[in-house]
This record gives sequence, structure tokens and C-alpha cells, in this order.
Amino acid sequence: MKYVISANYRDRNSANKWLVRRSSQHPDEAVERSTVHAKGVIFCPSTEFETGFGCTVVAYAEEVMDEGSAPENAIDLRFTGMFNGNNFVDASGKVHEQLAELHLGADGKIKGVPLS
Repeated sequence: MKYVISANYRDRNSANKWLVRRSSQHPDEAVERSTVHAKGVIFCPSTEFETGFGCTVVAYAEEVMDEGSAPENAIDLRFTGMFNGNNFVDASGKVHEQLAELHLGADGKIKGVPLS
């Protein structure tokens, strides 16, 4: 995977809620972003570095796109947190380990387009 995407663990009060870096870069080199649109996404445990800041799961993506709104078939997701399995789940409770697309909003909302 080419990119690593996480919540902004460096500054949880920042208007830029997300961090994006190339997978070959050190986590210190991640760039803050207000929104993220990624394709070919899987969720995995964080690196030891990121875990040290309380970030337990990151998204790995094949492609990070220019910002754009989520399509109509995108579903709302929520992160269950480390005490409830570290999963991204939809309204029905279904766990999503991979997505065709991930859309992270400036308001902190998470939307995904499931694999077909």
C-alpha cells in the first residue's frame, strides 16, 4: 500500500483531523489534512510509533485523491475504539476491514464505499 492515513494524534484539537503520509515515510512526516478521499483501503494496527500517541488503527490506501464529496452509495461508519475491537462498523454493526473508497470529513465523519 502506498499511503498511511490516521486520525491526527499529534494535535487532537486541530481543525485538520487527519494525517496522511506515504508508507515509505516516517510518521513524523505525515501531513495534516482537513478531509481525505482514498481508494483501495484496508484497516490495520498502527505502528509502534503511532500507538505511542494513542492511535491504534490506521488505514492503508493504494491512492489518495484530491478532496471530493462521498458518492451516494457511501455508508456512514464509526470507529469502535480500542476497548471494543478497533473496528470500523456501519449502522447495522457490520465490520468493514476493507473499502473501495474512504471519505474522511472535516467534521470527523467517516464514510466508506464497500467493496462490490
